Amino acid sequence: MTKEDFDVFLLNFPDRNTQIKFRVYGIADAEIYNVKKQIIKLLKSNGYNNIETDFYVIIGSDPPSKITVNKIDSNIVMFELPPAE
Repeated sequence: MTKEDFDVFLLNFPDRNTQIKFRVYGIADAEIYNVKKQIIKLLKSNGYNNIETDFYVIIGSDPPSKITVNKIDSNIVMFELPPAE
């Protein structure tokens, strides 16, 4: 996730009480855990604190090619992490 991508996230989801979730496609290896850790650090440093640290695991679905952020509900956002390369 680039700085520009994160800046877009901040503009699109200004409510710091937004619930944040993470979805991974397949097995979450050390690289995926590190990416999630970095995203959580960025979120916390910008005032977000409603962060669910567990993964939702998807198997048998087409993964995104890069980290994406999707609005799930009025106050829930899902970071979708592609498999590590």
